[in-house]
Amino acid sequence: MTVHINGKSYPGNNVTMINRKVFIDGKEIIGEETEKEILFKIQGNLESLEIESGSVEVSGDVGTLEITSGNVKISGDVKGSVDLTSGNIKVQGKIEGNASVSCGNIKKGIF
Repeated sequence: MTVHINGKSYPGNNVTMINRKVFIDGKEIIGEETEKEILFKIQGNLESLEIESGSVEVSGDVGTLEITSGNVKISGDVKGSVDLTSGNIKVQGKIEGNASVSCGNIKKGIF
């Protein structure tokens, strides 16, 4: 899988953001200099992603995705769970697992 963050590419399977620091497979790649808005573009199937805020576009299937604030666009299927506190989820494929939003919308279909 390849992860694109604000235009830069990184290989990896698990992405985590803690206190505006981004880690891919446990290795810190972006620190305090992180831009205010972060765009994560993932090409391939996503095993897991846990971030505080940012927009996420996945070209593939999703295992686990947890975001506090942002928007999610998935061109594949949701195999596990997608949990979003505030924002919108768009899923082009099937939702086989769970997709939930506390404050926002879930849209399914072609986009």
